[in-house]
Amino acid sequence: SIRALRPVAQQMVIVTNPELLERFLNEPLSVAVITDIKKYQGQGPLAGIYSAMKHVGADWYVVLPIDVPFINHQTIRRLCSLARADKEAVIPVVSGHLQPLIAIYHSSVKEKMKRHLDDGRRSMQSLLEKLNVYFLPVDDETPFININHRTDYQKFIGNRDHSPT
Repeated sequence: SIRALRPVAQQMVIVTNPELLERFLNEPLSVAVITDIKKYQGQGPLAGIYSAMKHVGADWYVVLPIDVPFINHQTIRRLCSLARADKEAVIPVVSGHLQPLIAIYHSSVKEKMKRHLDDGRRSMQSLLEKLNVYFLPVDDETPFININHRTDYQKFIGNRDHSPT
């Protein structure tokens, strides 16, 4: 994710949970590493995105998880090219599934995120229903493959050629 963002982003921040913070701090990543704002710790991806937005000022934010090894800067550039003044987010739709964690968000959604979190609503889907979103149909699933389990790793990476099968 860092490699894919470098050509596109001026600043980067990794948001992690407190238990993993030390691991990231011990790596030579050359990016800021933070945890969720204390009030929202443990409240999922929405809290992480909001915490990053509070940490780094920008007009638009690219959001990526760290478990998508095939993400590339071309995919990110395509999302960024669709940023429009009348939209608050660009969300890929891959095989009928929304990808709100591989997306871009305008800074105007920050307060809506805060209200959702303050109201105990942590669902990305619930937030998207309140936003003016450009939904981008995507045919190539490869950049969106995430590695959550050892079996995923074996299927997509374990063969050492680093290309999905």
